[in-house]
Amino acid sequence: MPDLIKSFLLWPDNIPPLLAVGWTLIHEMGFYIIFALSLLLPRKYLPFFLLLWAVIIGAMFFAGTASQNPVLDVLLSPLSFEFLAGAGAALIYLRSQARFAKFALCGGLLLWVAVFLVLGGGAHGMLENHGQRALYFTLPATLCVYGLAGLKTQLPKWSQILGDYSYALYLTHILTLSLLGRLWHSFASPGSGDNWAAFVVMLVVSIGVAGLVYHLFEKPVLAMTKKLNARLFPPS
Repeated sequence: MPDLIKSFLLWPDNIPPLLAVGWTLIHEMGFYIIFALSLLLPRKYLPFFLLLWAVIIGAMFFAGTASQNPVLDVLLSPLSFEFLAGAGAALIYLRSQARFAKFALCGGLLLWVAVFLVLGGGAHGMLENHGQRALYFTLPATLCVYGLAGLKTQLPKWSQILGDYSYALYLTHILTLSLLGRLWHSFASPGSGDNWAAFVVMLVVSIGVAGLVYHLFEKPVLAMTKKLNARLFPPS
């Protein structure tokens, strides 16, 4: 049984959280905490701190060192490579002014194709641990993030809207798809025709639900927190 308090606080536990996708948010929160502390250092030391962090995680992983403490498991997880690579991409982006955006995006997309081909073939269909996920996903994802960040002013409006909805979509899509799947099961028929219809309906409804959550909850809450932040920490 998931611990409700730990689930809502995104605190590491040996039992999965109440929301299925919450396990990734727990890793994300762990990274944010350490990264926030790193901002107390002089800015020139930030790249060295990130590199040291990556070396420690890599050494722990390749040494096969495992902890029985869920907090340490999160802080030293290979999944942090994905966040560290994102931070590294941001540093490169600021220094390069995104000069390599198109090249990086094309390279990232080609790598994604290669990853899907490898994972789609036989024994590589499932990833066994977080280390394998980091190995396959970190580089193509980082290149795409860097490339898309550099091309943000050239992207169509619909992609920006989907970007706004993305976090709400991430949190709600499993719940939405689960409900739609139960409804569809009651009148589904043999053959692939209705499967394609179900795919389109589920895609559109999932995005629609995410849009409602974004406009009715996420956006108002963000506005409130920005006002509170301005009140508590007024610009000097």
